[in-house]
Amino acid sequence: MTSYKQKAALEWLQAMEYRTRDNGDGFYCLKDNAPEWVEDALPGVHGTDIWPDDWRYDVIHSAACDLCDRDDDWGEAVFEIADSCVYVYNGPLLQWAMTDLSRIGAADEAAQDYGHEAGIIQRLQMAQAHEAADVITRLVGVLESRADELEAEDE
Repeated sequence: MTSYKQKAALEWLQAMEYRTRDNGDGFYCLKDNAPEWVEDALPGVHGTDIWPDDWRYDVIHSAACDLCDRDDDWGEAVFEIADSCVYVYNGPLLQWAMTDLSRIGAADEAAQDYGHEAGIIQRLQMAQAHEAADVITRLVGVLESRADELEAEDE
């Protein structure tokens, strides 16, 4: 049986699509006919400190896809999904960092927060995991609110 939270995640997932730019780069975005609640929630989920950011849209899409298949307990899912969004190859990781230079500072902060004396690659990976977890946490909050609305509509 599908839970209300899974239904909310599916609504979000169905509001997204994969497009290709003229240069061949692919990216996720909202469909032109996305539900109003998704359009309204997107800035809060994505965050407005970096806008728009293809990697964050990717994280949002991956998280929504994953959450569709999970039971109601999404607490641990945030960190599992965030870890799966971290680049393991140096090239894409460095490109991610270059899309917004504040990510370099976030890498240093992540190393300090977690008490690691790590190299730049490990610091970037920690920063990326932290950023992904923040985005996913915001998405989970929105989806849980939507699930409550769906449940109330059925009562």
